[in-house]
Amino acid sequence: MMHNWDGTWSAANWLAMSALMLVFWSVVVAGIVAVVRSSRGAHPRTDLAAGQILDQRFARGELTEQEFLRRRDLLRGSGEARAQTADS
Repeated sequence: MMHNWDGTWSAANWLAMSALMLVFWSVVVAGIVAVVRSSRGAHPRTDLAAGQILDQRFARGELTEQEFLRRRDLLRGSGEARAQTADS
């Protein structure tokens, strides 16, 4: 322990102890935040709109142009696309 000759703590000792407590709790909170963030990283992003996802899939070559246009029209609510899907 850090005591003065008379058994009391000096102001420097109190400051050091307070600083160490702040460091300790900062590390604990940072660890909890890191665990929570890493556990959320396993889930796919859900903040993209359907149109953006469709654009990305077309850009990656997952959709043909005809399929892309049909799905885009469906998203936009085009009556022509609805008629095509009803015929299919």
